Amino acid sequence: KQKLVHTHPSLSIQLTFVDGGSTDDTVTIIEALSHNVVRATARGRGNQIAEGVAQGTGEMVLILHADAQIQEGALVNLIEQCDSSHAHWGVMGHTYDSSEFRMRIVERMNSFRFYVFGLAFGDQGMFIRRNVLSSQSVPHIPLMEDVETSVRLLDRPRLCLGRNLIVSARRWSKFTAASYTFLVLSFVFKFLLLRRLGFPIEDISGKLFHKYYS
Repeated sequence: KQKLVHTHPSLSIQLTFVDGGSTDDTVTIIEALSHNVVRATARGRGNQIAEGVAQGTGEMVLILHADAQIQEGALVNLIEQCDSSHAHWGVMGHTYDSSEFRMRIVERMNSFRFYVFGLAFGDQGMFIRRNVLSSQSVPHIPLMEDVETSVRLLDRPRLCLGRNLIVSARRWSKFTAASYTFLVLSFVFKFLLLRRLGFPIEDISGKLFHKYYS
């Protein structure tokens, strides 16, 4: 358990957990805490996120991966900075739960990519104003949903809030920083290139999903 926000009378939070087909006690534990659980009908993180977003009604949508810890006061910071800057979307910003120097480099690369190219990754904690969302903003695709969403929102004012999340670095433990970075960036490049050439994003995402998890 952790405190998500400081006392803030105008801040109301709706939590929605999306289960992707877990076989342990995840759903039972969440339901016992009286939280809303959506059982995804299609495989893949992107499909889970799209279904979760569709369930919400709040003015601001914040997408968090299950391995992210949000810092105390971060949600109040999100609302206040978005109100003052009039940003339509952006990222919470993150740091990894590893003291390795290579992870500090990855963090800075992620920030650079967002600042310069406007491409956000899901573990950075994407947020989007509800009034700029449409049925097309968060796509029902299994993988690369964060990149596709970023591309669709590139013409909107964006904001990086700093380092409001602590994210697990466990998936990096099986690779060197260079090899995993190359893997991820090659997937992003393929997705954007094939998208540009007119291939359906559902087909591109599906093939990358199977390749990534194989």
